[in-house]
Amino acid sequence: MRAWIADQSSHAGLSFRERSDPPQREDEALIQVKAFAPNPGDLAALATAEPGSVPGWDGAGTVLRSAQNGSGPEEGQSVIFLGSRGGWAQMRSVPTATIAVTPNGADPALMSTIPVPVTSALRALRGLGSLLGRRLLVVGANSAVGAAAVQLAARSGAHVVAIARDQAAHERIKQLGAAEVHATMDTVSVPVFAAVDVVGGPHLVAAYSLLAP
Repeated sequence: MRAWIADQSSHAGLSFRERSDPPQREDEALIQVKAFAPNPGDLAALATAEPGSVPGWDGAGTVLRSAQNGSGPEEGQSVIFLGSRGGWAQMRSVPTATIAVTPNGADPALMSTIPVPVTSALRALRGLGSLLGRRLLVVGANSAVGAAAVQLAARSGAHVVAIARDQAAHERIKQLGAAEVHATMDTVSVPVFAAVDVVGGPHLVAAYSLLAP
């Protein structure tokens, strides 16, 4: 197979080269990668990546060989996947616990953008417990993680208070489920139960100030 590998001698820090096909453990499915989505963390890690390693956490593709232990999707099914490195290649072995089947006909390029942002938002929201009827602040609601948090929280029964600097995105964020959308936290007058902040810095301080006792 061919893969993008870490190569600090290259101007971009990457080279596209021939590599051995990945080994497959009993609990892993072998996937033909059709699309992957570079995350900011992937790109930031290139400068210190082990030479010759294949970066990339998530992507979408088709199962070439199902797991030997019988778990996970069957051969030929379209899936999205999440794992530690190895995603920027033509093939990848992935634990079946981090694979999900996608709808028939779904665009792999769009599907590949789901795993890291959505699981990041899901982990944050699960840590907050029940959100039913509670006000949740999402700072950076127009980002990939923020948009996922808005949708998941709204479907959990939360009153989502979204913060997005780009006012052109406000209508879209409302369509995702936000009950309120603000350009800054200065216009949020009612305290919130919890906050998910994907921006940080002064925004995190401002989010703390909006938390109810």
